[in-house]
Amino acid sequence: AKALRSCNFCMPAKVAKGGALTPGPLPTKVADPVALLRHRTQEATVPSDLFIKHLDKELHEEDSCKRLPLAAILIFAFISVLSLTVRNWEAFEIEQAFIFDVEENANFAFSAFMGNKDIHDVNNIADFWSWMRLGFLPLVIQQEHVLSEGNGRTGLPSVLSYGPNAPLPAERSYLMHSELIGGIRMTQVLSKQSVCRVQSALPWFCFARKYAPRPFASDFFPVAEDDRNSEKEEWLSIDTPVKDLAVQLLDMEDGCLTANAEGRKCLCSVCRNGQPWLDPRAEKVQVSLLATHRASGLWSLVTVGFVFTAAGRIWKKVDVRSQWAHPYQDLDGNLNGWLIVAQVVWLGLIVEVVVYLVLGLRRVTGKLVTSPTDTSAENAEPMHSMSFLTTEMANLVTGSPNKVARKWIDAAVLVTAGGQTMQWAALVSSIGRVSDAYEAGDPARSVFRAMEDTLATDRWMMYWNALHIIVLFARVLHVMSGQPRLAIVSNTFSKSIVDIIHFCVVFLMITILFGALGYVLFGRDVDQFSSPGESLWGCMSLLFGELEWSVLVEARGGRFQGIAFVLAFTMLVSLVLINMLLAVIIDTYCEVKAELAGGGGAGPETLWSQSYEIYDRWRGRVRGERLGLNDVRNSVRSLLQQGQDKVSVSLLQREVFVTMKNGERKPIPKKQAVRLFTVVHETFSALPTEAHPDSPEDSHSPRHLHDGQANDSQPSSALDISQLTAKVDELTSAIHEDRQRLIRMESLIEQLVALPMVPTVATHESSPTQRSQRSAPSTARRRELQHRPLNGKSNPTRSLSTGAFCSAC
Repeated sequence: AKALRSCNFCMPAKVAKGGALTPGPLPTKVADPVALLRHRTQEATVPSDLFIKHLDKELHEEDSCKRLPLAAILIFAFISVLSLTVRNWEAFEIEQAFIFDVEENANFAFSAFMGNKDIHDVNNIADFWSWMRLGFLPLVIQQEHVLSEGNGRTGLPSVLSYGPNAPLPAERSYLMHSELIGGIRMTQVLSKQSVCRVQSALPWFCFARKYAPRPFASDFFPVAEDDRNSEKEEWLSIDTPVKDLAVQLLDMEDGCLTANAEGRKCLCSVCRNGQPWLDPRAEKVQVSLLATHRASGLWSLVTVGFVFTAAGRIWKKVDVRSQWAHPYQDLDGNLNGWLIVAQVVWLGLIVEVVVYLVLGLRRVTGKLVTSPTDTSAENAEPMHSMSFLTTEMANLVTGSPNKVARKWIDAAVLVTAGGQTMQWAALVSSIGRVSDAYEAGDPARSVFRAMEDTLATDRWMMYWNALHIIVLFARVLHVMSGQPRLAIVSNTFSKSIVDIIHFCVVFLMITILFGALGYVLFGRDVDQFSSPGESLWGCMSLLFGELEWSVLVEARGGRFQGIAFVLAFTMLVSLVLINMLLAVIIDTYCEVKAELAGGGGAGPETLWSQSYEIYDRWRGRVRGERLGLNDVRNSVRSLLQQGQDKVSVSLLQREVFVTMKNGERKPIPKKQAVRLFTVVHETFSALPTEAHPDSPEDSHSPRHLHDGQANDSQPSSALDISQLTAKVDELTSAIHEDRQRLIRMESLIEQLVALPMVPTVATHESSPTQRSQRSAPSTARRRELQHRPLNGKSNPTRSLSTGAFCSAC
């Protein structure tokens, strides 16, 4: 009875309002009242590893909530750096002006003042030379002021002036605001000669060219330095009069035959022995010009590409690639302050990742510690940098899955940030060489080569930027996985990834099937099905509505096969497979949401409630009302290493402490110990019996107080009706016996309570001297005490017939 009254924590128990501990209901099946009393008087314990797991979970969620703002700031800072350095909104307008001018205004086949053809009408070699001489050349190199149509005035100067030092057109100007560098460069790539499949008595030559229904941009640009034929590179200098440049194009077209007949010097520098410049073996031809926008400082390489296929068709494309001469300056020529701020923020957060990952710095009570389990001040000393580095590199493959994933993602962030930084330095150096070559008056060939090297570096820079953004988003998703509400999407994807992979296998096989059918049925009529690879993309275009079904219906096979193909693909892929994928994802989403909700209640913790909880913990540590969860975890881990596999409230109060700077030991507050223990104990009690880490011989576990049949396995589903009926009768008789045991146990407890003792409440306990001077009350006095409020509060003692104990036990 004394033990019952002095018990501060009975098991199982629940936390009442204000932190008071109230016992739970009695077990439904009690084998022995003496065993029940022994169980009630024994202080509750939970496994140490379960306690550590709970603290690890709390620390992970707290760390994720703290890192979420920094992760978001990191990615927004990097996006700001990219926006302010690339400045696509300005470069896009300038590049599109070049493309529009070449495609729309470089006309030929004139009738009076009207040019009836443009670049898209270049379909043979003669059209190419007409477009170059009559359309592109006078459009780009304008050395005289162009008058309006029908203005037949004579005697006007070739260059007009509309202000001091403001001639029109300005020297070497293009589109009024850009300056041409050097002139126009013409290059070509020659294909190799191959064996003809059909022999002929005529002197035919066959070349190994590509059969490209729709060439990609990479087929046009860029042309590698090794692929160019240096003997076929021709320059149209901007300092040469336009009439002489037109004559040079005529000499390139006929191989200087006209020049030799007229007895003048041939202006084509690479035409020999009467061979025209445009070789029949030509596979690619590029016409390039380099321009700089003086106001914004944008260098642009404008390239017009022609691809000659083996079928005799000529594909055309205009491409413009640009780079800023001074990325850190704004339009006024001043240093961009916002860019500097964003760059400093990004670099600072990258340094924070470096400090966490590479240096392995840990801050405990303001000092570095040598071991994660040793937080004492006398052992706190800086570690050697190489030890940190070696430990962190080894920890990349060890630790909990969350920590390992975080370290690998942070390592990927550092790798991509390092590659991006090195490419950025190379890009700045390369664009500097372009400006230096231009200002030094180097030949146009050197400036062009420097600009091409810069654009190649910029392409790799683009890849590193994209990879870094992907890694940063992965880091944000990993950080959000520590918050239950935010982790629903990531958990849904991680749990459904197996089903999605198997679905993708089925989807891919069906898509390949329809791609093969489309290649066979429509390969010679529809360009989206002209090759096996194009057929797969054609099926995807049909799935997303980019390919009109009428194109397939009008194919040479007839309407029946087109309609049958479209209907079969739509029914099976669009309506069945896609909805199956959505069903898989939604089903997993509902399952994840139900698991986080925990079977009802308020559901998982919200982001703002978790933020307030972190703030409340910090405020408690500042006020001295709490210990850090990291300190508690390290202390419990030390106890586990010493062989203490179970923890209790009293053990936490004795062994969990923090050594301050002055050598004083600060133990864990009782309120915090009770709160942590109660949460872990409720989790432990909610676990299924077979999931408990206790050994079967543990006599203090409540499940060992039941009858032997309580731990029996569940009846097999193969039992017949008679066996099930016998089992039900057996359980009914066991329940009746349990009721009789409870009645006898309550009678025994009433006899214990009738003893001349005063119930002692832990929260209102008096001193030993006062207890010794207190006289034993009578039976009437004892009944009065049972129903009288204590200090203005209702007596928590309840009727013993309900099968529950008072809160003092």
